Amino acid sequence: QVRKGHVRFRGEDLVGHDAKRMRAIRGRGIGLLLQDPFTMLNPVLPCGEQIVEGLRTSRRLSRHEASREATARLAEVGMRDPAGVAQSYPFQLSGGMRQRVALAAALSSDPQLLIADEPSTALDVTTQAEILELLRSVQEARGMGLILITHDLRVAFSVCARVYVLYAGSVLEAGPTGPLQEEPLHPYTLGLLLSEPSAEGRV
Repeated sequence: QVRKGHVRFRGEDLVGHDAKRMRAIRGRGIGLLLQDPFTMLNPVLPCGEQIVEGLRTSRRLSRHEASREATARLAEVGMRDPAGVAQSYPFQLSGGMRQRVALAAALSSDPQLLIADEPSTALDVTTQAEILELLRSVQEARGMGLILITHDLRVAFSVCARVYVLYAGSVLEAGPTGPLQEEPLHPYTLGLLLSEPSAEGRV
């Protein structure tokens, strides 16, 4: 059974657009941050070059201006040595640092909406919390829309103002984070919450 629907962005229905129109929307309009930064980052290019590519696509900058702006973008995502990271290759960085570089690259075209697909799943718990906090702070500072895709409801509750619970492509429940967390109405949402192991004893 084929379902029909609409994907609206700033009042424009994106379904059925040709490749040329979608290229104009991707990057500047909508950015994408993936779970594994290695799927976003070119392993044979220094990190700074990957951000420069996005900057020069969306803005008219000289090579020197773009390199300087790339360093500033790395500082924005919390890199302590942005100039050094700009000259490093992805394999030389830790998982958390690679995810920060991927975020800087996703933001290089200054998107109005960022879709983050499981951005913290592959990271350890401490780094995961740092990346989620970074996403929240960048979203607020830029006034940017953020769609966070995650299988972890607790992560959604910690970042999102509104949550949509999906199963097999259908929305089962949606609502503001607070009420949905305190009193889930759908059994599937409740099941997701109850599936978490207790921190008070061994199972």
